[in-house]
Amino acid sequence: MKYKIGIVEDDKKAAELLKEHLIRYGFDIWLCKSFSDISGQVIENQVHLLLLDINLPQYDGFFWCKKLRQHSKIPVIFLSARNMDLDQIYAIECGGDDYITKPFSYEIVTAKINACLRRVYGEYASENPADPEVAGTTIHKDTLKLEYTGKVISLTKNESDILASLFQVYPKPVKRSTLLELLWDTDLFVEENTLNVNIGRARKKLKELECPLEIKAIRNVGYVLEWKR
Repeated sequence: MKYKIGIVEDDKKAAELLKEHLIRYGFDIWLCKSFSDISGQVIENQVHLLLLDINLPQYDGFFWCKKLRQHSKIPVIFLSARNMDLDQIYAIECGGDDYITKPFSYEIVTAKINACLRRVYGEYASENPADPEVAGTTIHKDTLKLEYTGKVISLTKNESDILASLFQVYPKPVKRSTLLELLWDTDLFVEENTLNVNIGRARKKLKELECPLEIKAIRNVGYVLEWKR
């Protein structure tokens, strides 16, 4: 699996140098160029891990980490010239996973990135695959539950299968034929309206949960999950 690393750093030269180094190690890189709605951009670009500076225009990295934690559990590593214990403690309290003080060694950054990725996605991760999560909304597949900011509602198996399929490829669409195969072993005997009914029920569950997601139909393709912001 090729991981995408997000870099939020307002020093353009430093950001580009870090980007070039990580590309050499086989990572995909998303470089933040607009410092408004950083948390939304991170989720939209499906970043696996975020490198986050503290001193940023408008709001600092602490603010954006707390904002991101309302919607995502991806690893966050702070990069900062601040070397006070209080800053490092606050970074962890805001939801950070690690803290690297500038100036830093690129090799140390790479090692810490790999350690976080192994813990969350790789060999040290839980044997059970993580429940799909988008914009702070999580599907608990084993228990057929949908959760957002502490509110939990029950799903039918069909609703869970449809939503999990959409969550897993977000923000890409899922073909209609793929969703039909989730409901039955074959789509040969499915009535035309069957998938529409189940999609409608899944939409109602998202609305009932009051989460920022909705299911949109794409003509001649299928369905896609959209994040309302």
